Amino acid sequence: MALLLTLLMPGLGHVYCGELGLGLQYWLLAFSGVFLAFGAWLYWLFVPWFPLGVLLLAWAFYVGILAADLWRRVQENGRLYFLRPANHGVIYLSLFLGLWAGPLMLGQHLVRRVRVGLVAVLDRDMFPKLLEGDRVLYDRSAFRDHPPVPGDLVVVRGPGETHRIVRVIASGGHTVAFQGGRPMVDGQPLRWSPVDDLHMPALGDGPDALELASPDDKVRLAFDLGRDGEPGYRVSYRGRAVL
Repeated sequence: MALLLTLLMPGLGHVYCGELGLGLQYWLLAFSGVFLAFGAWLYWLFVPWFPLGVLLLAWAFYVGILAADLWRRVQENGRLYFLRPANHGVIYLSLFLGLWAGPLMLGQHLVRRVRVGLVAVLDRDMFPKLLEGDRVLYDRSAFRDHPPVPGDLVVVRGPGETHRIVRVIASGGHTVAFQGGRPMVDGQPLRWSPVDDLHMPALGDGPDALELASPDDKVRLAFDLGRDGEPGYRVSYRGRAVL
């Protein structure tokens, strides 16, 4: 039980063993580490995998130390161990919600409201950069110091609409007009290609290339290995599934 509680919240297993003060110290150390790591992630945003892996290893090492200390205490007490007054389900639940789950959930909510947002891609407007069904994290303060420039992806919301991702085609000082249904910026048409004509080379041109098949209700990507003219395999994107 002590080991299980420690996995749930560092220090909670020591509370079970009657070491309330020591358990709170271990919790404070773990919570401080999580707080600093979360603050670093917010400052740099989307850190590489290597420091994230180091943090996960450090966390596993810390939990391992706590588990070893608990095991030693259990072996020393043996049959002489008895439950203290603090050993109650309400106490554990209160400590877990008040010192661990509650602050983490509140912090996540505040971060999503102030710093990092989440938006789902509901259409093909950003294809092939983004696919329908993708979920994208975005920085709410990305344009605090400077306005967006043509080519940037931004999150907008019109009256009665949900958040959606669009690409900036013009900024202050540019003139936008439509000619034949196509947008013109400063009198020059934007470069665009029909979806059916998109070609995304993966292994060069020719038969060993990744090309977009004509989409029906969902996006389909066909990969031809070029062996005897027969296709090797086909990758289909239907929602978030890959077949």
